[in-house]
Amino acid sequence: METVNHERYAYVETHSTNLLHNDPQVVGQLSARQAIFQAEALGITNSAEFIRREVEKL
Repeated sequence: METVNHERYAYVETHSTNLLHNDPQVVGQLSARQAIFQAEALGITNSAEFIRREVEKL
């Protein structure tokens, strides 16, 4: 996330902890990873079709 003052933060949540990072290097690394995940993610329609096919296999 970015504030109105252009300060960037990254929030990371796991099953046992959560952290708010403000170190520019860490925030940059986490932002890059998120961008990769978003680029590889299926769209809404494709996600729904994938789930439907997987459910039919059950």
